[in-house]
Amino acid sequence: MVLAVDIGNTNIVLALFKGKRFISELRIPTNPHKGIYVYKNKVLNFVKSNNKSETPQAIIVSSVVPGALASTKKMLAANFDTVPLILGESIKAPIKNEYRKPGQVGQDRLVNAFAVLCFYRKPAIILDFGTAVTIDVLSKEGSYLGGVIVPGVELSIENLTRRAALLPYINLRKPKDILGQSTVESMLSGIFYGYAALCDGIIDRLKRRLKIKPIVIATGGHSKLLSSYCKNIDAIDPHLTLKGLNLIYLTISKKS
Repeated sequence: MVLAVDIGNTNIVLALFKGKRFISELRIPTNPHKGIYVYKNKVLNFVKSNNKSETPQAIIVSSVVPGALASTKKMLAANFDTVPLILGESIKAPIKNEYRKPGQVGQDRLVNAFAVLCFYRKPAIILDFGTAVTIDVLSKEGSYLGGVIVPGVELSIENLTRRAALLPYINLRKPKDILGQSTVESMLSGIFYGYAALCDGIIDRLKRRLKIKPIVIATGGHSKLLSSYCKNIDAIDPHLTLKGLNLIYLTISKKS
């Protein structure tokens, strides 16, 4: 069994796989300095309840939070009889990276591109609705070309309510109509229809810029909630990053 760990800015998501089969996931808030150390017992119970041998065959980690990664590595190494494989350190995503400065690309974006390369067709555009919304392009040759980064939904809501004194913080839920008739309704309409228009507009521009007819895959925490408002999305894969991490391990282990 393989334990995949995706350390994001908002959440750390752990998932167990048996071969290519997804077994279960655990989602915990990201502590930027202590990683999963503060949730040690919760993590150990999660692994034990889904894996009778208690120790995974392999652990593979992707992170965009350096402080959380350092403490997470220590916790995993101290509690499991296997050395965690760290994407971008001990291993690399097996995909051609055409970013001008390849080291600047977030590991999660490369993992997503590799997962789409293996599970879907190319060319492709990948939307990841996380702390930031990333819109990335996989070429028809199977290379990662680059993409677009915009502030995420929760980040936009937090900054809007912090900077605008009369606007309340809102819990994300689908608006009843595009025409809001209260402050909360208007804000919800702006978030849902605004992000849909943003994503569709960028996708259309990328299609014209690159002269491609791609498949469009959505993933990330808000993908299910927002994707129905976007006309360009072909499929939703909420576990894309975790599946990509597992697939990277399976690919590398076959070659070794």
